[in-house]
Amino acid sequence: MTRQEKFNDIKNKIISLTKMFSKEEKFDVTTKDGNVLTSPDETIIVGSEIYTIDETGSQIPASDGDYELSDGTLLVVAGGVVTEIKPAEAEIEAETQTEDVVIEAEEATTPEKTDLELRVEALESGIKQVLELLNQTNMTSQDLSNKLEEFSKQPAAEPIQRARQVEREMTPEEIRTKRFMDLKNSLKS
Repeated sequence: MTRQEKFNDIKNKIISLTKMFSKEEKFDVTTKDGNVLTSPDETIIVGSEIYTIDETGSQIPASDGDYELSDGTLLVVAGGVVTEIKPAEAEIEAETQTEDVVIEAEEATTPEKTDLELRVEALESGIKQVLELLNQTNMTSQDLSNKLEEFSKQPAAEPIQRARQVEREMTPEEIRTKRFMDLKNSLKS
């Protein structure tokens, strides 16, 4: 395989991997009259681009106007972008009633821990455990440092001692030689 063929092979693999991992997520909704609206965003929010799908399956920017969805929500579109989302009338009434019930329930009951308070307590507990582990680690580290210092003060091996010369008896010849050397040294001085 030539260098150019290897390069083209790697290039093609990169392109195919890029296509595989960059698939667009679409969010589709249906209007009351059965038309499908789609958005490249995960959900349709104000500012989302909105498209209609024609008979061939092509996406065309939605024309300006109001689109009532099958759940009663009203999307206001201008320039192919959602400019306003109006919830269905039933949803507005249900939300108002739910808010009233929630407010009454909060006033009537004793204060209970909210989800946020529970999460904060869980985080505090986790932090406390981490701090305890950190303290244990510091204590272990200090113990190891002390042992290392103590160990470093100890000699690595026993000191080397030189062998002592054992005095032995001199032979008569050695005695004569020593006397001669002593006599010679005394004459020099």
